[in-house]
Amino acid sequence: MDYLRQNKNTSVSLLLKRFANKQSGQVGEARREIQRRFDYLDWNVQKRILLYFLESGRSDRMWAYTKLLKFWDDCFEPVVKELWETYHEDKCAWPIIRFFPENYVQEHADELSAGDNYYHICLRLGMNKDFPIDKTKLTAEKYLSVIHKTGRRISEDEAHHLLYQMIQNFCSRGLSLKDTRYMVCSDRCKAPYPYDIPTIRQMIYDLDDLGINKVIHAFTSWAKEIQAEISNSTEYHNLQSQSLPDDVYLRLLAEITFNFTKRALPKFEPLT
Repeated sequence: MDYLRQNKNTSVSLLLKRFANKQSGQVGEARREIQRRFDYLDWNVQKRILLYFLESGRSDRMWAYTKLLKFWDDCFEPVVKELWETYHEDKCAWPIIRFFPENYVQEHADELSAGDNYYHICLRLGMNKDFPIDKTKLTAEKYLSVIHKTGRRISEDEAHHLLYQMIQNFCSRGLSLKDTRYMVCSDRCKAPYPYDIPTIRQMIYDLDDLGINKVIHAFTSWAKEIQAEISNSTEYHNLQSQSLPDDVYLRLLAEITFNFTKRALPKFEPLT
């Protein structure tokens, strides 16, 4: 306890010296204390810390890359550029995609697009209508999100195919923790329907904002049929008869909604 109290009173400059001296035997303690204080320090001190961590080992660089997303300054550009061209670390690509000049991002788009990065590249460069978006590299929901956020347009038929593909993928992979925790329909007197599942609701929101009314109407009609089936089902009535905490109730409600949605999916399949 005495050491912890002493550590809290140690200046950041001394902590950085201990952190930089790999023979000090105090690197780990200094690292933890610096990271604990970081968000509450002056900006000039934060810049010094980030530069120290960017020049350190891989785990320290990973921590710094994530902090750069919130605490970016153009002074980091040469360091980050050198690190990217040396290591090609996935997290290093994040601040590059968000903050580097567009021509650099475009020139290195293929290298930067590993993992989920292609989605963020599309958001950064997609406002330029000459930038081609390869939808084969995106999930249906992320492709629609890019279209929505970059002010592009799609046809009613493409929108229907995308929505169907998203719901099909959702039915294949199953419920996520977000889907079970944030079901919209928490009213125990009203049967749920697919729109109440967050994963589906976000895509419907994007389509509605784009004015894809024909698809919205088709989805609403299909979803209301599912709601009516759930309302009349034994599973739903059994759930209603139980006295359950809200989190358990919502999880079971989401499972019922998922099962009925999966069963009804062929009815929403596009004709072409």
